[in-house]
Amino acid sequence: MPTEGVARPAVDRDVTGTVGIDRAQARALVAAADANTGPAQARTPAVIRLLLHNGLRVDGLLATDIADVGHDRGHRVLTFTRKGRRAARVPLAPAT
Repeated sequence: MPTEGVARPAVDRDVTGTVGIDRAQARALVAAADANTGPAQARTPAVIRLLLHNGLRVDGLLATDIADVGHDRGHRVLTFTRKGRRAARVPLAPAT
């Protein structure tokens, strides 16, 4: 393998280079998704809301199916696989 013997750099788990978005940007993203027309008219707003309001990662979202939506103690929940293949169940935000 060409990468054999190459060590990965150490990563400080307390510091991230990931850039977030602010509330105004999130609202603009939701508004743009809501304005979507065409075949993805229902899907796009749902995807954006799941990512923003429920904290899903893209890989977790892509692995979900409508059968993964259920109820638990009176709340709508989504069961999905997190990073590292860990199962997770999260309550869905009302906006979803």
